Amino acid sequence: MLGSDKTDINSNGRAKSAMLLHLSADRSHGALLSVPADIPVDIPACSAADGTRTRPQKAPFNLAFQVGGAACSIRTFEKLSGVRVDHYVVADACGFEKMVDAIHGVDLQVDERIYDPETDIALEPGRQKLNGAQALVYARTRQGVGDGTELNRMRRQQYFMKMLVDSIVDTATARPDRVYRMLDAATGALTVDPGLDSLSKLYRLWDDVQGISSAHTQYRVLPELNSELVQPKANDLFGQLRDDKELSL
Repeated sequence: MLGSDKTDINSNGRAKSAMLLHLSADRSHGALLSVPADIPVDIPACSAADGTRTRPQKAPFNLAFQVGGAACSIRTFEKLSGVRVDHYVVADACGFEKMVDAIHGVDLQVDERIYDPETDIALEPGRQKLNGAQALVYARTRQGVGDGTELNRMRRQQYFMKMLVDSIVDTATARPDRVYRMLDAATGALTVDPGLDSLSKLYRLWDDVQGISSAHTQYRVLPELNSELVQPKANDLFGQLRDDKELSL
């Protein structure tokens, strides 16, 4: 499943974040792989929103979303990796906040002060529970945090996703009604494919995700250096995903 994040869109409409969630066929292990937005890839011909057909081109990965939406992003990733994508989820800022607020926040460790001038929200270092608006600042802010790189932000996003899953598991144990509220919020706040377009379908996905232990869930960033994929590491990761193996890199 490929997830795209529209919570931080450039003025030209390119989604800034993309992650691949892989669940093994026997549901014994899983992986979350972040895809750098600016790696050069071969974007195939795609159908644009106005009904025209775009030309194949070599361009940064996030341009695929701009020219052809989720379908083009999926085709581009499949061409790059050889990994089949079965479902997709696209989240905007509103949907992201609603899901976090539906479970009454996510508890995590903030390592350094993060300030977002756009919302005037500041997060101070320390263990704390973030509401939807605060979580959005944590996940999307890049400038002035750590070394200011996209890699730093992707690692924070992966940590947030891990803590989000942990929070939902805890919530499901104590207050199962809140999980249904979150999933119900998701059905109206996310853009998904037909395979995930109902509360029951999202719940089945959630049941699969939470059934995999954290010890067998891996978080990786597709290796890149100076906006170029590092080989053969990247292809080795793709091969392990195609073969449904736990990631060794």
